[in-house]
Amino acid sequence: MPGDKKRIPRNMARIEFLACRDAIESLLSQGFDKRKIHTRLTESGQFTMSYDAFCKVLTKASSNMLNVQSLNASPPTAPPTPAPAARPLNTGLKIITPAAKSFPDPRNMNPDDAL
Repeated sequence: MPGDKKRIPRNMARIEFLACRDAIESLLSQGFDKRKIHTRLTESGQFTMSYDAFCKVLTKASSNMLNVQSLNASPPTAPPTPAPAARPLNTGLKIITPAAKSFPDPRNMNPDDAL
């Protein structure tokens, strides 16, 4: 088969990525795109992973799912917001008063008043 490539073991792409992390960061900071970085590292023999696997690992690393701190800018630390003051709990009964112009009770209503 012409496209018969040997697959790398599971999670080896992540290991290869972490081993070349400094080179990847420097190439990204120089403005290289992902395709050129993958090509350069594959030709130099540092990578055996596919381009698709490289993109997936790079996306996970940039979203800090691999705990790679240097690929992410640290989130700005905002001062903690004070918690709102706690209101005292009302344990007594709450009396609800009807509105001044409440709807008339139809059982006590005069039909002539309704017209």
